[in-house]
Amino acid sequence: MNRFLLPAYLFVGFFSVILRGFCLNPYLLHVRHIPLPHPYPLKGVLLVLMFMCIQVGMVAGVLRLSSYQHSWGRAVAAVGISMVFLVFALVGGMHSPPFYEAYLWWLTIFLLALLFLSIKSGYEASRAGRVSKAL
Repeated sequence: MNRFLLPAYLFVGFFSVILRGFCLNPYLLHVRHIPLPHPYPLKGVLLVLMFMCIQVGMVAGVLRLSSYQHSWGRAVAAVGISMVFLVFALVGGMHSPPFYEAYLWWLTIFLLALLFLSIKSGYEASRAGRVSKAL
């Protein structure tokens, strides 16, 4: 994993969340009957962007990008961190605005990538004989 991969994925998430903030919110229009134009949800978008920064910072701190491939346990810890963020994000998923849906998709893809990384590093550790006897 390149040291620019996490920041690049973070900026892709920023871009998608910010752009989806401009999309029409069907809940406001059809359920709450608020006529167009709807204001840009700046507080919500900034809150989601803050959560994205916190999650990527925590994952980068756990993985230690220069040596992530040497420890399958750190990859599993990163999966655990992302699972916690996804579970808390799913709580607010019902009737969510479009920018929040983009955040949920970003979280899901991020979690799947970390799951792949943990499986790959666990497999490589088992081939090299570095898996502890606790497993």
